[in-house]
Amino acid sequence: MTQPNDKESMLSIGKNDKKSLYEIGHVNKEKIFYSPDLNRFYRLDKDDFDLKRRMEKLESKSFVPMEISLSKNEEGGREKITIFLTTACNLRCVYCYGFGGKNPAFIDFNFIKAQIDDYANSNTKKLSVFFQGTGEPTLSFDLIKKTVRYVRTKIDDVNFQIQSNGIVKENVLNWLIGNKFSFIISCDGPPDIQNKQRPPLNKNDVGTVEKTIKKLIESNCLAAIRGTVTNYSSKRMIEILEYFHNLGVKTIDLEPVFLEGRASERKSAYSRMVNFDEYEKNLLKSCELIEEYEMVFENGYIRPAGVNKRFCGFPHRVLTTDGHIVSCLDYTPEKDNPQEFVYGDYDQKTNKIVINQKKLMNCKKISVENMPDCLDCFLKSSCGGWCFISNYYKTGSPLKPDRFRCKVIRNTTKKYLIYKIKKHLVQIKPYIYKANKKFLFSMFFNEFEMKKTDGQHLKGNPFIRINLKKTNLVNLAKKIIAYKKSRINKPTLFLISFSFQEKDLTTKNGKAIISFLDNLKENKIFFKLTRPLPFCIMPKNINVQNYNFPRSCKDCLELFIVKRNNLFNYCTKSGYRNLKKFSNRNEIFEEFKRSSNPKFLKKCMYCINAIRGNCSRVCCQ
Repeated sequence: MTQPNDKESMLSIGKNDKKSLYEIGHVNKEKIFYSPDLNRFYRLDKDDFDLKRRMEKLESKSFVPMEISLSKNEEGGREKITIFLTTACNLRCVYCYGFGGKNPAFIDFNFIKAQIDDYANSNTKKLSVFFQGTGEPTLSFDLIKKTVRYVRTKIDDVNFQIQSNGIVKENVLNWLIGNKFSFIISCDGPPDIQNKQRPPLNKNDVGTVEKTIKKLIESNCLAAIRGTVTNYSSKRMIEILEYFHNLGVKTIDLEPVFLEGRASERKSAYSRMVNFDEYEKNLLKSCELIEEYEMVFENGYIRPAGVNKRFCGFPHRVLTTDGHIVSCLDYTPEKDNPQEFVYGDYDQKTNKIVINQKKLMNCKKISVENMPDCLDCFLKSSCGGWCFISNYYKTGSPLKPDRFRCKVIRNTTKKYLIYKIKKHLVQIKPYIYKANKKFLFSMFFNEFEMKKTDGQHLKGNPFIRINLKKTNLVNLAKKIIAYKKSRINKPTLFLISFSFQEKDLTTKNGKAIISFLDNLKENKIFFKLTRPLPFCIMPKNINVQNYNFPRSCKDCLELFIVKRNNLFNYCTKSGYRNLKKFSNRNEIFEEFKRSSNPKFLKKCMYCINAIRGNCSRVCCQ
């Protein structure tokens, strides 16, 4: 993997309120600069550099790629408490950072009550309670129930979240769902990966996690899946993503294993660190597919934008099983923790919480603003200095980041940002590509080999050309859904192209097509329409944006096909062009209009919808 420089090229703009621009790459002939202070990107060529102090002119060169928004680690005025209920565990994860289950211990309920009383006495109106820890919280079910009942007598507005391994008894799960708990489930993927990396103590519990996830999705209580990627599973990240997508998961976080606890013993590939070249490659592939699947991806190695002084909500208020109040969620009683992360204790004799204010103030000083190595990094506001306890274990100081990890994060995030820019501004990819008798759909990080078919026989990633006269769309949908299920956890793309005759331009056919597409969406089928659909057949109450239709001839995926040596030909077969001579899809389309003479249905030639620009007419190519 090519490593970026430790310090990106930087410009300064503004006279009084000085902002920094960091060069993150280039698109075509323009350099791309990023302002983390403004969450804006700037396209600058050589002639623009003398404008760097004239903000108003630079604004004309700025843009914000779609789907990139500022992240903020804040609770909106809500206090948050994390409770480590127990170190007991019903799994024996081979990489567990806290040796879960080794020495079972449980938190003192009086400790929890004392902290809740402090919140109530300080007139706290809103509180979030998060049950977590190095063990499985639901093994402390009685403590959970007592805590919930007690806190509800003290605080008016309270919500509850729990991070669980998913091995939960049915009655416990039902109670938590009934009390509106939000769940983060730790699961590493399909059963064969899960059972090797996170083996259960009781063999009868194999398969329980998947059942738990399904029930939580049905109950609308699943907040996210948190998966750990190891040297063994990093090559299967796309398969892992597909598994969770098929289950109906909406938010997923796949993080590489930390070499702490059992993982530090490095006994097998199931607990060893990932190869970061492989991890980065599959992480970016996953990001692209997650956007296509309309899921949410959370990851510490891609930090596109933010206004954070810290990586997480540090300093947290965490109550531990050994009676401490600590600032970090990765604290574990099973090892020698850095004392600067401990700022309070529970005094059993007085039944009081004792806060060391000096230590708490020192914790609050731990931020990216006090990290010299981060001051010139373009990701300082979004990364926030990375995980402070991880920094400590790697470098001996929470304020000194791991340089290699920094380089990986910067490199991966740059590639992600350039991808977003190309996706929304350049728009040349994705496209269809022919080479060596293969028919490929080329995306930015992913590529699918397509197999042309009329829908009768489905193979590989089907490219289905649908003749409305000969095709029963209801039966075709059933066939597609059954075929996708047979592929299990293998990502499968369906390219779909409708062909129309003048007699086909009816609202009846439009409704049938929409029903067909709705059926595919409901069954989590990854499909793309290659051609625009006629405006005149669409039901009036349909929002075509929900289906990601090509809206015009310019957006049509069959407008051109790329072959070897970056040569491409238009659908009109008007001769080959060199793709490298075009900066974006607009230029490709303008050349198409100048050089091609596409054929349309006669009925479409003088249609009012085409004249008004609502429809690009039905193409006969």
